Amino acid sequence: MLAGPDDRDPFSLPALGEKELSLEGDLRGLRVTFCPRPTGAPVETEVAGAAEKTARLLERRGMEVVLRKEPLARAPLDALVVIFRAVALAEAGIKDEADFKKNRDLLTDTFAAFVEPGLKLTLRDYLEAQAQVTAFLEQSAPDYWKDCDVLATPTLAVPPFSTKLPLGPDRVAGERVDPHLAWAFTWPFNLTGQPAVSIPCGWTKEGLPLGLQLVGRRGADGLVLRVAAAIEEQAPWSGRRPTL
Repeated sequence: MLAGPDDRDPFSLPALGEKELSLEGDLRGLRVTFCPRPTGAPVETEVAGAAEKTARLLERRGMEVVLRKEPLARAPLDALVVIFRAVALAEAGIKDEADFKKNRDLLTDTFAAFVEPGLKLTLRDYLEAQAQVTAFLEQSAPDYWKDCDVLATPTLAVPPFSTKLPLGPDRVAGERVDPHLAWAFTWPFNLTGQPAVSIPCGWTKEGLPLGLQLVGRRGADGLVLRVAAAIEEQAPWSGRRPTL
C-alpha cells in the first residue's frame, strides 16, 4: 500500500488547502532562522553579510530572526552528483566507454566532462548514493525544522561569476569546492520538495546583485511568499538593474 501525502512521508507532498496558499496573515511571532552555510559549504563574507542584513529587516515586522551557524546537514552533494551522472548517461543513451567515444563529438565539453567519470560507476555506487539521499530526506532535513518557521540563506555562496567558467567557481572564500553545485545553496530544497524563493538582497561593490533565499516547510508556499513580500516592502529593488 502506498503511503499517503502526510508529514511522515518524505517523498509525497502534503495536500495544499486555502490556508497553506493564502497570502494573507499576521507574520508577527514567526521564527526565522538565518543560516549562512546551509549545506556546510564555504560562503563569501560579502554574500553572507548582505543576506543576513536583509533577513534582519523582518525583525521590524515582529518576527524573530535567529542566527544558526550549524548547517542544515552535510547534505549529500557527492551522492547527488553520482545520481545525476548516472541519469545523464542513461538519458544520453551512453552505455559504456565505447559509446562515449563514439558520440563524443555530439556532446558539449561541459557535459562530457561531467558524465565521463560516471562511466566508472558501479551499481553499488548508485545504490549507496540513493541511500544517502534518502537518509537526508528522512532524518537530517526534518530535524532542522523543529524550531524554525522559515529558513533564510544566501542563494549562492559567491557573487555573480564570469561566464567564462565552464561549470562554476572551484574556490569559495579561499577553500576548494566542487564546481558543479557546491557554490549553490538551492539544490537541497529541490530534494526535500520545500517551497523556496530567491529575492535580491543587495549589491556587490561592482554593482552586481546578490540573492537571499527563503525556504518554508513543505506546503507553506503562501507563508514563504508573504515573508518575501514583507522584505520587499522594506527594501524595494524592482527599479534597479545591474549594469551589463
